[in-house]
Amino acid sequence: MKRGTPVRAAGIASLFVLAAAILVVCRSGDAGPAAQAQAAAPAIPADSLAVALLATVRGSDPVVCELAVRAVDGRHGWSSTADELAGVGAPLTALERATIQWAVGDGEDERSVVSAAAVAPLATALADPDPCVRRIAALKLGRMQDPRGMDALRGALASADPDQRAIGALGLGYSEDPASIDALGGVLDDASPEVRAAATWALGEIEDARAIPLLIPVLGGDEDPGVRRVAAWALGEIE
Repeated sequence: MKRGTPVRAAGIASLFVLAAAILVVCRSGDAGPAAQAQAAAPAIPADSLAVALLATVRGSDPVVCELAVRAVDGRHGWSSTADELAGVGAPLTALERATIQWAVGDGEDERSVVSAAAVAPLATALADPDPCVRRIAALKLGRMQDPRGMDALRGALASADPDQRAIGALGLGYSEDPASIDALGGVLDDASPEVRAAATWALGEIEDARAIPLLIPVLGGDEDPGVRRVAAWALGEIE
């Protein structure tokens, strides 16, 4: 069913804070008083934060989802603290503030024990009907590299559903784990061009020379020009 204008507007509004993170320059120095007060407050469990993040991105338009993914990924200098976002739009609730800090990492190690509780809801979200929810879940699971999350991504890659195979490949690419090279190489001849493109991109993200002999045939022989372009990029990423 095609989403109407009100639903689209609501999706964009709900993602405003995450997308705005891209437009805010990350300031250095100690956290402000509001952040310090929040840190002293009872912590919200990581699984609750994961659920809140996924609910926020559900129903978003592809462009807004892309902005949210880049903000959450935070590898291009697009990162922020909740204090910096507090002046953008409406005041943040405690849950919104904590969700933003967890979503963008806020400088903390993605592989910390604090994040481990989020694995279960994120793994479940890999099969969510909403494509943005699936992508954010794959991103967080891949970056966390929790063994249970990696198992969920590998399970998705082996699914009979091409959407699941594609999201599994993306998540393994986000993990940048060379141990996934063989599994990704195994779907480079998948019937779905989306799966082939995702696996090709993932091999480029891993940046391991062992992927070169897997990517060269894709560059020269895949029937889909989009997949061939991804292969050219992936080969360029590998030193």
